[in-house]
Amino acid sequence: MRYAIFCLLCAFFFRQDTLDAEEWSALVSPSNSFEFKLLKKQTPVAHLTVAGWGPNWQWVGVSSHDKATGSQLDVSTKFVVSRDRGEVIDIRLQVRRTGTRQIQFQYDLTADKDVPVTMLIAGLGPEKEFARGRWDLFHADGSRSEVKLPVGTTSRPPIKRAVLRMTDGGEVEFTLDSPCPIAFDGDMRILLADGLFRAGHTTTKMTVTFSDDADLLVTEEDLQNLSRTVAGPDWFPLDMNIRPGLPSVIAMDGWLDKPAGRRGGVRMVGDQFQLEDGTPIRFWGTNLSYGSGCAPQKDDAEATAARFARYGVNCVRLHKFSYPKNHNGIGDLNDATRMDPDGQDRMDYFASQLAQRGIYYAWSHTFRFQIGAGNRDRLVAYDEIEQYLKGDTYAFINFAEDVQDLMIDMVVNLLKHRNPHTGKSYAEDPALAFIELQNEDDIFFFTSERAFNACPTYRKLFTAKFSEWLAKKYVSEAALAEAWGGLQAGESLAAKNITPQTNPWYFGSDNLPKQKGGPRQRLLDASAWMHELQNQFYSRFVRAIRDAGYQGPICGS
Repeated sequence: MRYAIFCLLCAFFFRQDTLDAEEWSALVSPSNSFEFKLLKKQTPVAHLTVAGWGPNWQWVGVSSHDKATGSQLDVSTKFVVSRDRGEVIDIRLQVRRTGTRQIQFQYDLTADKDVPVTMLIAGLGPEKEFARGRWDLFHADGSRSEVKLPVGTTSRPPIKRAVLRMTDGGEVEFTLDSPCPIAFDGDMRILLADGLFRAGHTTTKMTVTFSDDADLLVTEEDLQNLSRTVAGPDWFPLDMNIRPGLPSVIAMDGWLDKPAGRRGGVRMVGDQFQLEDGTPIRFWGTNLSYGSGCAPQKDDAEATAARFARYGVNCVRLHKFSYPKNHNGIGDLNDATRMDPDGQDRMDYFASQLAQRGIYYAWSHTFRFQIGAGNRDRLVAYDEIEQYLKGDTYAFINFAEDVQDLMIDMVVNLLKHRNPHTGKSYAEDPALAFIELQNEDDIFFFTSERAFNACPTYRKLFTAKFSEWLAKKYVSEAALAEAWGGLQAGESLAAKNITPQTNPWYFGSDNLPKQKGGPRQRLLDASAWMHELQNQFYSRFVRAIRDAGYQGPICGS
C-alpha cells in the first residue's frame, strides 16, 4: 500500500515536513524510470516518456525499475523487435541537472544491425488538466510555428527548440543538441528513430529549461518523501481470489438473470440494448485477452466465471483470441480460418460457464489477423505477405479482399461451430452479446500508407483497382485530367498505374482545407475510394455473419 495514490494518477499526498521543494522539479516515475513528471509547486503539469513501436505499429515496451543512488539517473533497457533476428536496440537514458534551472536528458541508442521500427520517440506534453496554451516551435531551417493545445494528430518540420506555454501551468523550454524530426499525437513526439534504425550508435541530448529553480528527483528516497501510506487501521484487503461460495454482504451474483440469454438474445433498439422479449439490459463488463484469458483451463474457467458473477459482472469481451496458438491464441498453426481443437474446447467450456452464471460474452476476435501457410492457395501473393509483413495483415486487410475472405470465413466457421457444452452453435447462442469485426483497425488509420506499399504484387493490384474506379467515375482520361488539373508523368488510365494517396493526414483538417482545384479533387477521389473499400469489406462481413444465423449487435472496430 506504500504507493496507494501516486503521481502517475496525478493525485499526490506530499509530506511537507520532509520536502524542501524548488518551484519546479522533475520526478522519476516509481514504476518506470523512462517516464518523468514535471512538477510545478508539487503539482504535475507535464510529462516526458520514451516509447516505441516495431514494424506496423507493433508496441514494444520501454521500461526500467532502476533508480539513482546519487544525483544522476543512468538506466538502460533493450528495445526488442525480434530477438531471433537480432533486431534489438539498446536504449540508455541519462538524466542530470546541468544548472539551477536546467535538467538534461540524454538518449543513447545502439544496435549491432539494422532494426526496422515504426518509430522510437521521446514524448513530451502537458497533463490533461493543463492542456491549454500552445507549443512554440523553432525549426531547423530558422522558421517558427505554433501549435495550439490541446493537440490532435499532426506533423511539423524538424525542430531544434520548443517552448511549452501552458495557460495555467507555466512555461518549459526544450532544446535539442541537433535538430530532430517531430510529430504530434496528443503529445509531441521527438523521433529518435524512424522507419529503420541503422546499425551503430546515436546520441540525442535534450536540455529542459524551467522558468525558476528546478530539482531533479530520481532516488528511492525522493519517492518516499513524496508519498505517504493512506491506509488506516480500519482498512481491509480486497482479495479477488476468495472462494465465491463464501457468504458476503456485497456479493451480487444473485442479481444476475441466469442463464444469460434466458430472455432471448441481445438486440439494438434505437440507442439501447434490449433482450428479445423486450427487457432492457445494461452491461457492466470486463475484458479478457489471448488464449489464456479467453480459453482458460476448465478449473480456471469455473473459478473466473464465479468470481465475475460474484462482483456483478454481466458481460465479458473476449479479445484477440484468434492468434495462432504459438502466438498466445487458440488459432490453428496452419490455417487462419480454423481454431485449434483443444483451444476451441476450452473456449467453448468457458462460454458455457459464463452463460450459466448469467454473464454474456462478446467477440473481439482479431487484432492483427495472421495468415497461415495453409492459406497460400487462396492468396494472390502469400510469399510477399510473409516476406514483407511477417504474415501480419494489420491495415493491409482493408485493401486486400482475399485476406478479408479468410477472416470472414474464420468468423463464420466459429459461428457455425456447435458448442458441445451448450448444445448450441455460437450463432444460435443468445449469450453472445455482440461481434466486433476487427479491433483498432480502419482504412483511415495512419498505418494504411505502409500497408498499401508493402507487397509489390498487391500494390500493383490495389493501384489497378483505383485506376478502374477512376475510369468508371470519369469515363475518359481527358475528363480525369481536367478534374485533377493534369496527371503525373507516366500515369494513365490505360496503364492502370494511377496511385492513390493513402496517408490519411492529407485528408484531414491540417491539410485538406488548404488544397484547391485539381490537387484537392485528387485527394477527395482517393478518400472516396478508400471509404468505399472499407464499406464493401464490412458489408460483406456483416452479410456473412447474418447468413450464418447470428442476429445480435455488430460493431466495426
